[in-house]
Amino acid sequence: MEGGRGLLGKIVKWNRPLSWAADGLFPHFCVGCGGEGAVICSTCLTDVRARMTGFFVCPACAAPTFWGSQCGSPTCRRLSSLDGLISAASYAEPRCRELLHQYKYEGVDEAGRHLAALLREFVVGFKYVFAGLGPATVVGLPLHPFRLARRGFNQAAVFGRVLAMESGLPYESGLVKRKFSRLRQVQMRDELQRRKNAELSFSISKFKRLPDRVILVDDVHTTGATLNACASALKARGVKAVWGVTVLRG
Repeated sequence: MEGGRGLLGKIVKWNRPLSWAADGLFPHFCVGCGGEGAVICSTCLTDVRARMTGFFVCPACAAPTFWGSQCGSPTCRRLSSLDGLISAASYAEPRCRELLHQYKYEGVDEAGRHLAALLREFVVGFKYVFAGLGPATVVGLPLHPFRLARRGFNQAAVFGRVLAMESGLPYESGLVKRKFSRLRQVQMRDELQRRKNAELSFSISKFKRLPDRVILVDDVHTTGATLNACASALKARGVKAVWGVTVLRG
């Protein structure tokens, strides 16, 4: 995993000097066993790898389906604009959840490198599945420029580029734009509120040629409101099929 300074190191943007300094000055403790020296120790990392078996379920009702395709019921077709959903691991897995939290909200680059490497291994292990989704264009769910400037990186774009590189599919960075919202999805507990907030959050570029198929990548799927809203916006502009891929599923 530490080999991420090669391929994965080119994907993750090292643009936060304060994070570098913190990584050097303060020791990391394993998110699993608490041992000092790394954000996750080799023993816990091996166990997490074994749990990256994937969730292939309908994006609306969560029933197990072939490759995670929508089950096809009228209710599910009405509830979700996603044609399918694939997630690598469960958000209930505490070590994965903590790695994501440290990367996304605390800017711990080592945690991000481990998650990117874990996703890479998952994509390679299920390469036949991702090959079956093509030809498609991979799109990382965008952040609004204000939030991107504040955070310094977009974790969904990092994971999206990993998926694209390992699956041999093209990556597009400017197809979807994020509108600003005062409230983030994570701040909302009510599912209806999340859906209404997400519906107003995306616009599709008028200057780019739209592909027929898109794979939307995000860090975590919870209610699915954000992925669904983005898929809906893409389909309203003529995209024929939209699949979601996330590192974790809540």
